[in-house]
Amino acid sequence: MSAVRLNAATAIVAALALAAIAVVLYDASETSASYFSAYDGTDPFHEQCSSDALGRGTAVLNYPLTRVRDATGVVIARLELEYSSYCDTAWPRVVLIPAARARFKGRFLRLAATRKAQDVVAPYQLPLSGGGYGWGNMVSIEDSCVFVTATLLPASGKQGGSTATTPCLNGSKAR
Repeated sequence: MSAVRLNAATAIVAALALAAIAVVLYDASETSASYFSAYDGTDPFHEQCSSDALGRGTAVLNYPLTRVRDATGVVIARLELEYSSYCDTAWPRVVLIPAARARFKGRFLRLAATRKAQDVVAPYQLPLSGGGYGWGNMVSIEDSCVFVTATLLPASGKQGGSTATTPCLNGSKAR
């Protein structure tokens, strides 16, 4: 009977240890009580919202181009507000010009999608690794003004750098 009690006690201790590990690993910065939709703060590709995406920052869709500039004012990328009618979400996408890909390798762009009505912000820090494009997390449109921003972080990694912001995409007009 003592072996049964020992196994039960071992199982209880193991369960408590796993619960403690789960609490330690939980990162509250990844979620926010201000998120209203299951899509807020999630990856558009992981959620399969990108398959029908329209780039609202491309000239083809007659939406103003938003240019990301370095500290000297030189254009380094185009910022696009991507929209999915299937998921009714929007997120930032950046396309770096070829010369900037190598020049800013190792730096970061802080991307964010913002839904003004509920003050929901879905940030993502994009590491620049020499590739041509990247994207950030998304927010639901919910008949609200949504815009995206891109901030080139200084080499020191501190906040502050140049920021580009797209015009507002109104949810009711996105469809």
